[in-house]
Amino acid sequence: MTKARELSDYTGLQADITAGDTAARAGRKNILINGSFRVSQRGDYTSATSATHNIYMLDRWQTAISPASTIQDLGGYAELKATAAATGSVRLYQTIEDLYLLEGQTVTVSCEMKSNTANGRLQMHNGSWVADNASHTGGGAWETLSFTVSMPSSLSVTSIQVGIDGVSSANVPIAVGDYCQIKNVQLELGSVATDFEHRSYGEELALCQRYYFDYGYAAGADTVRFNPAAATAASAKFQMNLQFPVGMRAAPTVTVSSNGNADGLLTTLNSNGNGRLGSSLAGAADTTANYCTIFCVDDDDTVKTGFRGYFKADAEL
Repeated sequence: MTKARELSDYTGLQADITAGDTAARAGRKNILINGSFRVSQRGDYTSATSATHNIYMLDRWQTAISPASTIQDLGGYAELKATAAATGSVRLYQTIEDLYLLEGQTVTVSCEMKSNTANGRLQMHNGSWVADNASHTGGGAWETLSFTVSMPSSLSVTSIQVGIDGVSSANVPIAVGDYCQIKNVQLELGSVATDFEHRSYGEELALCQRYYFDYGYAAGADTVRFNPAAATAASAKFQMNLQFPVGMRAAPTVTVSSNGNADGLLTTLNSNGNGRLGSSLAGAADTTANYCTIFCVDDDDTVKTGFRGYFKADAEL
């Protein structure tokens, strides 16, 4: 005769069912954007590229680089590698906009990481470092890292950070060749680290474009072309109203340029060839979160037929 189950057995079974059910039915759960590192509007990093401190390279992920390092997009995951030794950090971090979602909540942070150093770490920062974090064993194999933390009732800033941390006195300095590969970074409500939420590339791109939009700028291509009727009067303004693909977080900073020129330049098209205009005669105006006006002003009496150039719109936190 089968022995009756103890009440504790049922309690444990119910917990397993609840956790499994949560993983199966949860949707639109990842508060982070581009946690798979698939979107890279600012450049092609499929080859190792020198990482610069405190800038956005892969969309929504800002760099925190102390020793010289490289960053590389390896198709669904990112790699950070130190090219110099130092007691510092080689990290990517994402600052969260919708803090109200987290205030007073229990949240779980998770990622997959591969590293040759035990300094590889998944961390959270709320104005100061949150004590809870997760570290890689350093064995050079993929590991799933996660931790759960109770958030305070009021937040002013929160970021999720992944990478190599050689700052803590418990860690040895970062060595040349230390690397950290990261993928599937997720921040979700609750105490269970569920499977990573895979969004389509189109969805992820649209989420990223709320903060940054690139129209040929990273490639340095004269993509924007506007051809109104020819004008001969000096100071005539050629302009085009540009609708952003999605509403941005705030009115962005718009930078225009033309091929072979510094920021703030556009190329006019005229019957006598191309003429390049400086920032006082070309740029963006009437900028809102939804659109802006790109313009250039005729600075002489030659016939102009329009202009060309490229631009970027930045509304990052």
